[in-house]
Amino acid sequence: MAATAEKAKRQYRMKVRARRSEATARRILEMARERFLTRSFEDVTLAEIAEAAGVTVPTLIAHFGRKDELFVAACEDWALGMIEFREEAPVGDHAGAVRNLFDGYEAKGEFILHLLAEENRFPTVREITDGGRRYHRAWVEKVFAPSLKPLRGARREELTVQLIVATDLLTWKQLRLDMEKSRTKAETTVVRMLDALTASA
Repeated sequence: MAATAEKAKRQYRMKVRARRSEATARRILEMARERFLTRSFEDVTLAEIAEAAGVTVPTLIAHFGRKDELFVAACEDWALGMIEFREEAPVGDHAGAVRNLFDGYEAKGEFILHLLAEENRFPTVREITDGGRRYHRAWVEKVFAPSLKPLRGARREELTVQLIVATDLLTWKQLRLDMEKSRTKAETTVVRMLDALTASA
């Protein structure tokens, strides 16, 4: 009986430690994300992230390793939430897909632009942005599958590229930030582009 009670206590302590470790990791990721997505990679230090998270640098390293590894973990964690949201885009519905897309760009677009500005300077950043490009292509191929499915070869690839460009972050930037179009007008413009591209397919 005593042995059973002691085993239960050990299991409880292990669960508590695991929860504390998970909470610590989440806090480190949050503090890292706030800094990496608003400042240059080279200007962010492990010491400041550790201090903001209320841990020591050795504790941070024990959880995530080197600075570039923490950067990748923070960006992947952040991107996962965005991808989960993007996956809700309706297939074959141009207006619905653009609404979903713009929801993400309006909330996270400027953070992504920050990463794009850094990508040619830091290979670690480039890995993240290249992953984003691969995901966007896969998203386009899924959401616009009804228009792409009948096509083959070069024509299919041409339309895929056109749809990628029409729904790209930089298209959103041009309309919303550079030209200062209202969100409604910007969305309407992109939907019309998509309608024209798919109609001519």
